[in-house]
Amino acid sequence: HGALLAAAAAAAALLAIAVRRRRRAVALNEHRRGQTQCEEEVTVEEAQRRFARLADGELSPPVALRGLRAVHRQRLSKGLHFVCLRCPSGRTIEAVLRTELLADQQLGQLYRLGDALTVSGALEARRGRLSIRATRLSVDEPWTSLFGDIPFVHDFAAAAAAGGAGDVLLQTAISHAERVRERLDANAGVRCVAGLVRPVADGSRHMECGLLVELGEPMPSLEEAVRADAALPDAVVQRIYPLSERHGTLSAACDALAGMILAASPRPTCRVQASPRSLEQRIALALHARGVPLSLKDHSALASVAHVFGSFGVGVVRRSGHGVLWGETPRGEASARRQQRTAVAHAPQAAPVCRAYHKLEQAAAHIALPLSASARALDVGASPGGWTSYLAEAGIGSVVAIDPGALEPRVLALPAVEHLRTRFEEALPRLLERSRTSGPYDLYCCDMNAPPAVATDLLLQALPLLRAGAVVVLTFKNTFKKPAPWHEACEAALARLRGPLDGVRSVQLFANTVRECTVLGEVRAAAEAGAAERCRAMQSGRAMLLRRILADYFAEHAPDGSHKVENLVARVVGGPPTALDGVGVVGGVLWDEAELFSRLEAKYGAKVDPDP
Repeated sequence: HGALLAAAAAAAALLAIAVRRRRRAVALNEHRRGQTQCEEEVTVEEAQRRFARLADGELSPPVALRGLRAVHRQRLSKGLHFVCLRCPSGRTIEAVLRTELLADQQLGQLYRLGDALTVSGALEARRGRLSIRATRLSVDEPWTSLFGDIPFVHDFAAAAAAGGAGDVLLQTAISHAERVRERLDANAGVRCVAGLVRPVADGSRHMECGLLVELGEPMPSLEEAVRADAALPDAVVQRIYPLSERHGTLSAACDALAGMILAASPRPTCRVQASPRSLEQRIALALHARGVPLSLKDHSALASVAHVFGSFGVGVVRRSGHGVLWGETPRGEASARRQQRTAVAHAPQAAPVCRAYHKLEQAAAHIALPLSASARALDVGASPGGWTSYLAEAGIGSVVAIDPGALEPRVLALPAVEHLRTRFEEALPRLLERSRTSGPYDLYCCDMNAPPAVATDLLLQALPLLRAGAVVVLTFKNTFKKPAPWHEACEAALARLRGPLDGVRSVQLFANTVRECTVLGEVRAAAEAGAAERCRAMQSGRAMLLRRILADYFAEHAPDGSHKVENLVARVVGGPPTALDGVGVVGGVLWDEAELFSRLEAKYGAKVDPDP
């Protein structure tokens, strides 16, 4: 009896499965017949608007969604895929792909990530979101036909932040993107909707990345702001792509672009620019086949196509009133730059001494440098003379360059330059004595190859030489192997600088490498007064005697340590309250003579003679 009951239950279960399969097959056949009869082509936006009130599990009439980019997929099995599709406007929809719904085709052979697809089927609502049950799938434009074997990578965070916004793509290098964004936010009145846009995931073309911005003003005003900004060097913003419309495939983008050009009156002759540039020849051939007049030299407009988050933005820009094509370097300006480069090639004396020259040149756009004929400057770590030559050529009255290394002969020949070929610690007594008669300095610069702590120590020692309001420009160099110690060292140094300086800030100039930053500030009046007291303490009889003892000691026992003399004297002699190495010091005294001498004896193994 029990066996009969079990068999009956199993038979009932099998019958129920067969009934469900039959009903599904009937529904599928009806759905396919209905799709064949009345499949309607709609956009994702229109579908989400029209079928927003579908109940959970309810199916819509069959629709076709065209020009969608497959940006992500989750394969639960060989016969079931969930695919995230992104449309040109930035909206996404999920497609459910089943083997039985797609005529038992192998899903992995139907498409690959990055392909532009047309998906047909019924829309289904689940938990307030629409998805499409795909019954037919076709590839409109394979990714490999555009970019070959380059893998498709979708930046979900940047794409979600941008949505469908963005009027213009500014092409720049990866290393400059964040700095360009800061300058645009500060000056041009635009809103960056995506921090970094990579046209394709090809590391060799890192120069073709860019910023997606939304304009609050007409486009020519953006170009004028970019060209007029002194902190944006030439060629940092390499190209500007207007995005008037966006399309899911390159073919549709070319059709729309040709329609814009052919409908214009008068009809312009165009030059093609594309991001990535590998598409330019293909686009030029497509536009030529559609009857668009093209020319590389005698063109009056730019026809732009840019690949942005899986879609193609297009736009056409004519010449402005002053003869400049918005989005390209003016031909006269480019010719002048070529002539300048040619002149530099034949006359090397005209070129900057070194790359550091451009750092101070760009720092001048962030802080007002005192460059008058009456101003005086200190350049610590000056060799080979990049910052010194910039200051002297800018018209400053006097530059004292301090470095044991040599300066370029043409820098030494400048009338405003004086070179002290020694360490700063050794030059400090002479500078202190000189400042009593000639007055304090107006500018302190240091581009020494040293970590933040050392650059900060040198500035604190130089404070007695600087007037209230003197401008300070430092370079912090990353000498660490890992990022965390570098960031900690910068924060600690900036905290120390905020005591004697006002307006302390760190900026990343375009001339800076990724392993350095520039620090700006101005000397506070109270810091100058304290520095004056410290200066008197450093010139006291006690300090002079200690300096002599230490100089003789290092000359005999540790010649390589002679540069530490001034630093050690500063830790022993009196002065105003200050802070050294993050330690609060009362009266400027960190050690007494006995402790100093015991430290030296322990470190170098030789007794100090306090009466040389």
